[in-house]
Amino acid sequence: RDRNVPELVRALQQPVTEYSFNIDGLYAALGLCANELYDHIDFCQWLRQHPPVDSPMSVSKWRIAWLIGKWVPVKFPTDERPHAYVALLEYARPGEPLVLRMEAIASLLCCIDDWDFDATQFKPYLQLSIERITEMLGSVSQADLRMRMVNYLSAIVSRMQRDIVPFAESIVRLIPLLWQSAAGENLYQTAVLSLVTKLVVALGAHSAALQPFVAPLVQHSIDLDDPAHVYLIVDGIDLWLALIRNASTMDPNLMALLRHIPRLLQGSTETLKSVLKVVEGYALLCGADMMRSYGPMLLSALHELVADTNMHVRAIAAGYTTLNVIVQSVQAELVGPALVESNTMWTPFTRIVDKKEAAMLLVHHAGFLSRVAVHCPQLFMEFLMAQDAQLTRTFAEHWVEIYDDVGQVPQRRLHSLGLAVAIATTSDGVLKMLPLMVPIWNDVLSNTGSSQLYFSDRDDDDDDDEYSEIVVPESERRRKLLSNDPAHKYDLKKAVSEGLAECERLNGVERFHAIIAQVSAVDLEDLKSQLS
Repeated sequence: RDRNVPELVRALQQPVTEYSFNIDGLYAALGLCANELYDHIDFCQWLRQHPPVDSPMSVSKWRIAWLIGKWVPVKFPTDERPHAYVALLEYARPGEPLVLRMEAIASLLCCIDDWDFDATQFKPYLQLSIERITEMLGSVSQADLRMRMVNYLSAIVSRMQRDIVPFAESIVRLIPLLWQSAAGENLYQTAVLSLVTKLVVALGAHSAALQPFVAPLVQHSIDLDDPAHVYLIVDGIDLWLALIRNASTMDPNLMALLRHIPRLLQGSTETLKSVLKVVEGYALLCGADMMRSYGPMLLSALHELVADTNMHVRAIAAGYTTLNVIVQSVQAELVGPALVESNTMWTPFTRIVDKKEAAMLLVHHAGFLSRVAVHCPQLFMEFLMAQDAQLTRTFAEHWVEIYDDVGQVPQRRLHSLGLAVAIATTSDGVLKMLPLMVPIWNDVLSNTGSSQLYFSDRDDDDDDDEYSEIVVPESERRRKLLSNDPAHKYDLKKAVSEGLAECERLNGVERFHAIIAQVSAVDLEDLKSQLS
């Protein structure tokens, strides 16, 4: 290195009047050894002093374009980038050899993918860049080259985000032709799906106009009867999720895609989380319409998921998260009949009665029933009263015991709210658990007396993902759902007081006092103090 670097730098400083194999070799060394030379040569200054010279097939220009791509990630000051954009876009114009245009656009992508890329600085060159790539798509016919151009366009859309909006129409016009030319080329089709996904994310709420146009692409990608779904399903679901998250209205074609959910939930666990997020997105956006058209079908599919004893605990937890979102988002009169028809409450009820599963799973079963009790109290009580007395007693006993395994504060509050609903009954099996319910209410009231104290507008079940730093319409819908969550919003003191008052009304004063007498005097005095 000590011997070669000075010699190479000296040779590179010589003026070039005619392109030759020796010069091309020097330029190749300059690119390949960029990591060794950046302390010894100012590449940007060298570039200005060594413009391309005449050469067959524009080899000199090709090498300069290639050099820019090699040096951008190594050492290319931000204030010098516009000179690179101008040169590369000039090399990519129609009329230049195809190989030069390809290399110029590839080096342009290196600039865009670089850590120091400045979207604001690139904005004046955005329209011309899109035009150059569009022109290249019209100049090449091979699927791999067209796919490469689509990937370049995806990178530009992804980095420019909202700045792409004025040029979205020109990109959208390309999609049908690209999709048609990609027929039978699965990898090429995934590139097109990725481009459309990035375009939807970049457009945000403006992407609603794309729904009728994009829904057939999703339909083709998630069709499990089509062998191509093996290659397309992941990108297709990502596109579907992006559409739902950025939607403010619902197109009928997009709504019709829900019929695929049951089979998708039975498919690969690789896509399970995204499919569940799609269902949650529909519930948040148009839960009532979803339940009217597909409610029993969707809840039956989700019920099969959470009832599958071979499923991993995290998958079951994710299924319950989706069920909770549906119960929270849809009115009780709509979600209630679907819960009954799909028999969704039976599985968590029997699992709690049997109490043979791990504590973590039992917590999720109990959490869902607590959610139903709080949001659909009449339905929950009717379900409970319809069960065998011994089953109800065992369920109530185990339900109370599970509280000790509940860790998060909002879930502990929800659990206690569910118990407050359940106490408004004449069932001996439930009422005999009152001595164990009172300490739970005391514990939650003493630690979280203020209903808003532990409120957070972030969904703890929603892991960080590619949308975490992008504000989409669904973000506001989720924030609103969390802010209205009874676990945060409901006054537990009022809920317990009303539950006990209704219990007294249903059972009569004499029986109610006999039930209360079973509670520890210390616990009862503590509860009276908490409720006062």
